Amino acid sequence: MDAGQIAGLVVGVSLLCLIVGFVVGWIISKKLIQKHLKKNPPISKETIRMIYAQVGRRPTEQQINEIYNKAVKVK
Repeated sequence: MDAGQIAGLVVGVSLLCLIVGFVVGWIISKKLIQKHLKKNPPISKETIRMIYAQVGRRPTEQQINEIYNKAVKVK
């Protein structure tokens, strides 16, 4: 093997490792984010009640459930 072949092999292996690292990192971060969102949802029924109270409305439980279910379903 001459220097050109060795350099090509090093570049090829480096690119392969870089691509594999990106894929593995993406999968791990996706799993962690999903776990975090499941444990700590971005919106709760109490949050919806507070939003309605701030605009001076008193929502029914049905309205709260509809909005909450739509927000949870989007995830």
